[in-house]
Amino acid sequence: MTRVLSGAVLLVLAVAVVWFAPPVLFFGVAELLRQVTQGVYVSDAELWERWRDTNERVSVRYVAFPPDRLVPDSAVSLTEAATIPAR
Repeated sequence: MTRVLSGAVLLVLAVAVVWFAPPVLFFGVAELLRQVTQGVYVSDAELWERWRDTNERVSVRYVAFPPDRLVPDSAVSLTEAATIPAR
């Protein structure tokens, strides 16, 4: 909510400066904004990673095997396993 409110305030301030400010104030604000935002750079990779982290979803399906029903590997031979029909 804070971001939305601060964004709205900045938008209103920008519109007020563009429409109503004298040229000296307009260019002063423009220079201030240029200096404040000069060091801000976000790479394409960082933007893609942030978008992916926000929007990517994964579906997982699994089957649970109860441990008391498992057969140990030593109890089954390879020849016996080969004779089991495929489904």
